[in-house]
Amino acid sequence: MLAMYKRPVALFSVSRTLQRRTICSTYVRSNKLSDPTKPKPKIEKTEKDMLYELELADFRPPWVYTGTKLLTYLVVPAIALYGIFIYDFGDREHVFQPPRRWFLRQKESFFTLTPEEEKLIKSAENSPFAKPPPSS
Repeated sequence: MLAMYKRPVALFSVSRTLQRRTICSTYVRSNKLSDPTKPKPKIEKTEKDMLYELELADFRPPWVYTGTKLLTYLVVPAIALYGIFIYDFGDREHVFQPPRRWFLRQKESFFTLTPEEEKLIKSAENSPFAKPPPSS
């Protein structure tokens, strides 16, 4: 790309630096001399500046960030639990078999009655208070 230019391109130019410095210094000097109560003139933005500001502005509302973080904390453990307890790895023994066996024992004990509870239910069925009074 540099071969297309006829004269060499300078990355640093002393004359440009001096021009910029004098422009900036006169601008600062003129502002110091101006009246502070005088309103500053509005600087009109070009279309390029407005497009750049639009690119920088985040269009998403703040609740999006909260929602994505919440979903992250919910979805990752859900996938892990699915992989451990539900996903079918086949009939062979794998690393998640012990937690699955433990879970099946817990589920079975939750849905079955102990012998004391069975006796309590049978005695409640034989109780005279278990039957509703005859309706007339």
